[in-house]
Amino acid sequence: MKRFVIFINELSLTPESVMTPEEMLPHVLATLAAIRATRKMRHDLVVAGQVPLAGVFFDNGTHSLAAVLRGDAHKEEWRLLQNLDQSSPWEAYPGLRTPGGLQEVHFQGTTALGMLWAKQNESTIVSFAFPPNWEASHVQAHFHEMDEAGDINSAEIQIPNLSKPEHVTIHRDLIANYGRTMSSSSVVYDGDGFVVRMFFNDHNPPHFHVMARRDTSETLAKCAIETLDLLSGELSAVLRARVTEWAKAQRGDLMRCWTLCRTGQHPFSLQD
Repeated sequence: MKRFVIFINELSLTPESVMTPEEMLPHVLATLAAIRATRKMRHDLVVAGQVPLAGVFFDNGTHSLAAVLRGDAHKEEWRLLQNLDQSSPWEAYPGLRTPGGLQEVHFQGTTALGMLWAKQNESTIVSFAFPPNWEASHVQAHFHEMDEAGDINSAEIQIPNLSKPEHVTIHRDLIANYGRTMSSSSVVYDGDGFVVRMFFNDHNPPHFHVMARRDTSETLAKCAIETLDLLSGELSAVLRARVTEWAKAQRGDLMRCWTLCRTGQHPFSLQD
């Protein structure tokens, strides 16, 4: 399962009009709130850019992020930035699809690197919410690619944008499902020593079934997702410890799988 990687929109670092740090502050706070909400949904979030977020400068280098977030009132924002997993430069995070040298994305005639990386990796950009260009949930741009014959093919594209907390709700499905493979059955996990399965339209409380790999038709035990308590059945001490360790790291995804199965949909296929 791939981690959820979003890409800093470097064009959003230059507001349409000259702004003071005080005028920039509410827009910057909105964007950081969007990142916080995204991270809450995807704890595996990675933010990729030319430079880390804490090192960005606004208005062609006039104001640093530190100049905007100065004072004791913004300790939470700095704590978020310090704990955020980031990749800089773009290609530093392994597994990303690197754009080709004959591909470009333009926004209003300007080359947009962050948008190109987002398009190639089917993800989103994160923009500082300065009006009028970066407040919307999608950004309209143009993708250009030269083919083998030397002809340039162009297409209008819509890039998902995260610049306000409400955008996280709009892009909820993209965020939740990014990098995840849907199971071909109700089996959620088939791994080291045990199988985890959920049943369609099952009863509350949210739970999963633990089965032996040699026999996936018989439930050894049912475990509550929230508490990891055994609701029924028995597991050996070794297997119980292994299942608990795995489920603790997967609790958020297990709840998403439960929601899918409750509506008759196939769950995600989870890994270690």
